[in-house]
Amino acid sequence: MSADKAEDPPPIEDERASGVRTIRDVARLAGVSIGTASKALNANGRVSAETRAKILGVAKAIGYRPNALAQSLHRARSMTVGILSTDSFGRFSFPIVAAIERRLFDQGVAVFMCNATDDPARERRHVEQLLGKRVDGLVVTARRVDRRDPIAPTVGGVPTIYVFSRVEHPDAFCLLPDDEGGAKLAVKHLATLGRRRIASITGPERFEAVRLRDDG
Repeated sequence: MSADKAEDPPPIEDERASGVRTIRDVARLAGVSIGTASKALNANGRVSAETRAKILGVAKAIGYRPNALAQSLHRARSMTVGILSTDSFGRFSFPIVAAIERRLFDQGVAVFMCNATDDPARERRHVEQLLGKRVDGLVVTARRVDRRDPIAPTVGGVPTIYVFSRVEHPDAFCLLPDDEGGAKLAVKHLATLGRRRIASITGPERFEAVRLRDDG
């Protein structure tokens, strides 16, 4: 008998009501070894189409779900990313977060969203909790582009990206809008249209983005 040949399994009698199901339950009910069940469930290794279909059918029937924690330990990746924001209003960070989540979802990566609300103690706690969950990376964003201290020295080598956050550190990777360059392009465009009296409606000068746009 080949290693992946499924024997007639015992009848499935309301296995859903028996608590959390494991790969051992799938293998037992499908009449195969744990190794064969693992190959079929993870779509790797040599398993006949008939046996694979039988194993997948049993897994679905009893409500089996793979143990994500065990899988993350095996591949040394949690397939999760932490997003840390200080934007309570969401005008700028929510579109960023939505785009990040969509792209990560396509790659099978889940997102933990944390709001620090401009509270350093709250931010530190969120960072520690995210690191405790063994996230594969951190994305730090804010409601406006102002300078902030890096959190990278505290994250133990976890890749960190600052989006809409300016960090004055040689190792910091920041994705920022070009406020000065954007203002120059806007003025140049209006000038090419023959406009000579150009007004600028902006915000408080304490915001760096406002000062950069004025420079442009």
